[in-house]
Amino acid sequence: MTSYKNRSIKQVISILLVIGIVSSSLTGCGQASTSKQEKQITGILNAEVAKVGTDKLSLDMGDFPLTSEAECVIKSVDAPALEGVDIVAYDFSIDTEGELFPVMKLTIPYNVDELGGKDPEGRVGAAYYNEDTKVWEPVSFDINKDQGTLTIYTDHLSIYGCFAIENENQRGAYIDYVIPSFAMDGVDLTLANNIIINAVENGGNPQADAVDLGLTTLDTLLSIGDAGIATISQAKESLSGMMGTAKGLSLYAEIGNMVDNLGLVVSVAQVAQGMYNIYNGNSKEIFPCYNNALKGSYSYVAGKAGTHLVSIAFLGTMIIDYSITSFAEAAIQGRKDIYAKAYSMYYESNEVKRNVKDWAKVFMDARKTASSAERYGLRIEGLVQRYVDQFWKDELAIAQYQDLAMKQGFTGGGGLNEQIKTEISESYKNELYRGIVQDAFRLIAEKDYRNAENEVRKTLMEIREKLNQRCTIELYDGSIADTNKNSEMADMQVYLNVPDDIIDPESWSTTLDKKGNGKIQFAALAYLWANEPTELKIYEKGKSREEEPDATVSFTMTDIVQKVDIGVVGVPLEELIGEYEGSKEIISINLTDDGYQAYLDMEPETVTSKAECDEAVWSLYLEEQESSPLNAVKITITSEDIISGLCSINGIIENNNGPQTMSIDCEYKGGSLDLKGQEEKTIITPIKEADGTIRIKGDKMVFALKDPETGKSLYKIGLSFDLTKVQ
Repeated sequence: MTSYKNRSIKQVISILLVIGIVSSSLTGCGQASTSKQEKQITGILNAEVAKVGTDKLSLDMGDFPLTSEAECVIKSVDAPALEGVDIVAYDFSIDTEGELFPVMKLTIPYNVDELGGKDPEGRVGAAYYNEDTKVWEPVSFDINKDQGTLTIYTDHLSIYGCFAIENENQRGAYIDYVIPSFAMDGVDLTLANNIIINAVENGGNPQADAVDLGLTTLDTLLSIGDAGIATISQAKESLSGMMGTAKGLSLYAEIGNMVDNLGLVVSVAQVAQGMYNIYNGNSKEIFPCYNNALKGSYSYVAGKAGTHLVSIAFLGTMIIDYSITSFAEAAIQGRKDIYAKAYSMYYESNEVKRNVKDWAKVFMDARKTASSAERYGLRIEGLVQRYVDQFWKDELAIAQYQDLAMKQGFTGGGGLNEQIKTEISESYKNELYRGIVQDAFRLIAEKDYRNAENEVRKTLMEIREKLNQRCTIELYDGSIADTNKNSEMADMQVYLNVPDDIIDPESWSTTLDKKGNGKIQFAALAYLWANEPTELKIYEKGKSREEEPDATVSFTMTDIVQKVDIGVVGVPLEELIGEYEGSKEIISINLTDDGYQAYLDMEPETVTSKAECDEAVWSLYLEEQESSPLNAVKITITSEDIISGLCSINGIIENNNGPQTMSIDCEYKGGSLDLKGQEEKTIITPIKEADGTIRIKGDKMVFALKDPETGKSLYKIGLSFDLTKVQ
C-alpha cells in the first residue's frame, strides 16, 4: 500500500474543453432516448430499472431503485460561471415527489484528448451548483480512466459539472474540486483507529497524532510542497504558530486549531470506508476504535470532535454489532396455519410494509437522540421488536387478516397463544435482520461514508480559505506623525526579507510615498512558505537589493493587517544588551586550520587529515548527544560603546565536558547584529514582539567561534537557535 505521506497530486493542470453529448448513437439503460438538438437523455426509472443513460453519461440508483415509476432527464446546460475555469455541466432530475434518499452515482464524460495522455488525477475536477447559495461546491467523485468519465456520488440532484484548471498558479484555489473520491488509499487503518481512540480518551479532543495526519493531508492534498520550499510538515519550526506553541500570525493559531480536526475527520472517513467495505466482501476488518472506545462511552460527545466521533460510533453499532453474521437461521417449525398466513399478509400490505429506505430513515431518526452507541443498539432492537409485534397488538387487524387468509383457503383459528405469537414474530424478525435491515444498514453506511468524505472536503475548504486570506503590512513613518512634513524615507524601496529561493521577491516589496507610507500584500500561505519573515530591508531609490540595506526594521506579524513604523529602525542597542537563554540544535562542526593544528598538537597520531579529524569530531559529538543530549544555550550581549554600535556576544554552550565559553565580536547597525570574523557575512536581526519580549533566532547559521584565551577561531559550528532575553 502506498504511504499516504508519499502520495502526491503534483501535476500541471490543463483545460478541459466543453464536451458535447453524443447524439443518436447513444443507447443505454432505462429505455433511454436522446435528442441531438436538446443534448439530453431521458429514461424511465422504476423498481426493476435503476439506471438511465450510457457508459459516458448516466444516473444510477444502484442497489436501491425507486419503488414507483418516474421519468429521469439528463441535459446539457449553460453552466453558471466558476471563475478561472471552463466547466461542462449537466442538469440531473427525476420527476418524483418521493424523497431521493439513497446515494446515487452520476457519470459525466471528460475530454481525454485534451489531457494529452496525462493522468487526469489532480487535473480534472467535479462540482455541483448549489442553487440556494448560487455557488459551485466540491463533490465526492471517482475517475474512470478507461471510460474517460467521472462518477459523482450524491443523495440529491442539481446541476453537476466537470472542469480542468488552465493556470497552474490557481491550483490552490480549486484543489478542493480535483481531489478524487477520497484519496485516502494510503491512510493506515491502524493509524486511523488509534487517532480515534486517543480522541475519545481525551474527551473528544484530537491529539498530536491527529495533528500529524492533518499536516500530512495538507501536504498531499493541497500540494503545498509545490512552492519549491519545504513542505508544510517538514517546516515544523515555521509552523509553531499554527501549532499554538509560539507567538506569531494569529491566523496560524486558528489554522492550527483546524489541523487536528482535519486529521480526525480523515481518520473517521477511513474507518467509515472500512466499515462500508464489510459489505463489499471484506468482513474481517477489526475496528478497535469501536470496541475499545466508542461503544462503551459517551463522554466524548461534548469535545471538539464529538459530532464526528458519534457518527462513527453509531455506524459501528449497525455494521459491527448487527452484522449479518450475528443472527442465526430461524424459521417457523412447520407451522403453516392461518395465523402465520394472516401475519404475513398483514406485513405485506401497503400500509404496513417497510422497504429498505423506510428502515434506513427509521434507524437514522432513532440515532438523533440516542445517548450512546450501546443505547442506540438497544433502540434498534426495540424498533424491530415493536414492528414485528405490532400485529398482535391489534385485535381488529388479526380478525381482518384471518378472514383474508380463510378466503385463500387457509382453515383453522382458535388456539392462538403467546408461544405461537413469539414463534411467528421471531421468525419474521430474523428474516428482517438477515435481509432488509442489513440492506438498510448498508444504505446508511454508504451515506455515512460519503458524508465523512464531505466533512474532509469541508474542513479542507475552511483551511484553504484561511490560507488564502490576504495579509497586509502597512508601513508608515511615525517620526513625522501629526505633522505636515514629508518623510525622509520617501521613494525608498522596502523589501520583506524572504528566503533566496523565493522566485518573485519583487512582489514582496513596495515603494514608499512622500509621507513614508506603503503596503506589502501576500497570501497567508505564501507567508508561511517564506518561513514567516520578520525583517524589512529598506534601500535608497535606485539601489539594488543585492547591496547592503540602508536600514532594517524588525517586526512581528501578529494579525492579518500589521502596521509597522519604519521611522524607528530596529531594537535600540541599549535594550538589546543583557542575558539570553534558550535552545540550540548543532547541525555541523568543522575545524578551522588553527583548530586542526591545535588538535594535532594534542593528538598527533590519531588522524591523518583535516577531513578525517572533522569526521572524528562530529562522530564524537553525536555519541555524546545520544547519551546525554544537552541543548541549553546562554549568551550575554555586551557593549562598551553603545553609540558606536560595537558589541560582543559571549556564549555558554553546555556539553558533557561542562560549559564552554565562546565570544563573537559584532557591530549593531540598521537593527541587525553584523557578526565579525566570519568567513561569510553573517547577520542576526533581533525581534521585539508585541508583548515587549526580545528574541534572537537563527536557522542553520554557521559561526566561526573564537577562543577567548588565544583569540583564535578554532572551529566553525553550524546551528539553529532560539533565544529570549531574560527579564
